[in-house]
Amino acid sequence: ESVDKKDKNKQSKAPFITSTLQQESSTKLNFNAKKTMSLAQKLYEGVDLENETVGLITYMRTDSIRLSEEYVKSAYKYIENKYGKEYLGVVKKSKNTDNVQDAHEAIRPTSINRTPESVKSYLSNDEFKLYSMIYKRALASLMKDAKQEQTTVILDNNNYKFKATGSVLIFDGYLKVYSDYEDSEDKTMPPLDTYKSNVLVSNDITKDQHFTKPPARYTEAKLIKEMEELGIGRPSTYAKTMETIVDRGYVKVIEKRFNPTEIVIETTDKLQEFFSNLINVKYTANMENDLDKIADGKLIWYNLLDKFYKEFEPMVKEAFDNMEKKEAEKVGEKCPLCGNDLVIRSG
Repeated sequence: ESVDKKDKNKQSKAPFITSTLQQESSTKLNFNAKKTMSLAQKLYEGVDLENETVGLITYMRTDSIRLSEEYVKSAYKYIENKYGKEYLGVVKKSKNTDNVQDAHEAIRPTSINRTPESVKSYLSNDEFKLYSMIYKRALASLMKDAKQEQTTVILDNNNYKFKATGSVLIFDGYLKVYSDYEDSEDKTMPPLDTYKSNVLVSNDITKDQHFTKPPARYTEAKLIKEMEELGIGRPSTYAKTMETIVDRGYVKVIEKRFNPTEIVIETTDKLQEFFSNLINVKYTANMENDLDKIADGKLIWYNLLDKFYKEFEPMVKEAFDNMEKKEAEKVGEKCPLCGNDLVIRSG
């Protein structure tokens, strides 16, 4: 019925901040948040090169995508010399400035001239993988959009409409350096516009039935993304949170996904029953905002504490008086010191 072709730009992403580094590292390199931050710490603190120790990246706990003018200038010069003027892009600006602490830049290489290949022999395999990704992401963020030609075909079969789409890369732009980390395979279509007057015959028809599924369980990357969107936590706390929920037995990691344990479901239910005004995502995000206001001198700290305790103390009393006590599981042995039953407790 119709063949529509149009050019579509594909934009590079902003340089890494803590949360996006942890997410991309999880999905592309298979490193968990703790490992990512540990490797990044090493790259930041310094690596022994030939005759000097050099920090290869800027500070890795940041929520700002800002790049210094000095770095931008040197990167533009590098892009122009290596790839040509047509590959120069624009500097990314943050759309959401609420809550961003701009003291640190984005995570980037300290020098554009220290390419991953030039320092590879001084790094472990995992350090090299992470440094490569940080280096290429910062460089790609300053490069031109990639351009694709997208074809959309509408097929008509007894007044039922079927749509097919395909795209071909016309100009690689930032994908020149970042294609390893993005799915950008061409999905080509035959030249259907030459068959406009003809009928296409289907060789094969496959039917699929889909049922609504519950949301998938969180992977580490997805949970960090969700926390960031809800305004919970800070760049310095994401990795620690992931570690804590596993260490305390709140979740088990099964096929890279967090599965809540019985103890955490029970604990959550009890906390919701008595502390729902406190233990919810909005409260946590608002607390972050209030702490920022205190830092900026817009709120007096003891007023905030006073308000908090007036709400909190009655809740604690109510919980102590009325929360159902859970009987601990008996081991079936007596305590050698006091003779009472030994029980198992998770703390």
